[in-house]
Amino acid sequence: PKPDREYLIDGLIPKPSLGIFYGHPGSLKTMVLLDAALSVASGMAWLGSRPGGEGGYTKKVKKAGVLWIDQDSGADELERRIAAISIAKGLDEHESLFEHICFPMPAFMADSKQSIEDLADYINTKGFEWVIIDCLVNVSGSGDENNSQMADTMNGLRRLTQLTGASVTAIHHSSKDNSRNLRGHSSINSALDYAVSVEREEDSDNITLYATKSRMAPIDTTELYFAYDPRPDKPKELLTATFYNDPSAI
Repeated sequence: PKPDREYLIDGLIPKPSLGIFYGHPGSLKTMVLLDAALSVASGMAWLGSRPGGEGGYTKKVKKAGVLWIDQDSGADELERRIAAISIAKGLDEHESLFEHICFPMPAFMADSKQSIEDLADYINTKGFEWVIIDCLVNVSGSGDENNSQMADTMNGLRRLTQLTGASVTAIHHSSKDNSRNLRGHSSINSALDYAVSVEREEDSDNITLYATKSRMAPIDTTELYFAYDPRPDKPKELLTATFYNDPSAI
């Protein structure tokens, strides 16, 4: 008999696994994953009620090393988001097992055997258990997301999970038809253990995580509330940011 399946976030991120969080522009998919990643890296339960609130629930986490590979936002924007979430959670950077790499050189390409093996060596050396890639299209190498070459990219990411035992999660986009379909070739969805659509209500801070695929245990639909404070001197920039599962958070 196989042992019980391990989860980095209870009921959401199995280990090992290959998954995708995806959504339309402005859905806050990157922020949602950053918030979850920093919870895992610090061993802090994810979601729950805002201080003084009621009615929310938490998802248990396993404290584990998280590697964030950014080939999309750039260091300045990513680090501002990390700072806002860390301040909201009261995290000590010296106690967190979170590391980010922005636009590594040479660039990470998932369809490259050498790229996969080099990254696997780094993951195994540092002991990371969750690897998050932002975003899928920017690590696809020579493949076009709309043709069958994406199978090489997805096979590379699957191989990464096999070489490391880590969970690998990529950020991707929804199709342009306002549906819950993944953008791109069918080989993307076929390769996944799970896919989670990140959906934001128009003109709202209400977010829904809706699983469109799960090879393993079913993934419950999760309602999130984005809570944030702007900088007093620059109201368009975030001072703090986090997510709750508590209506009193907004």
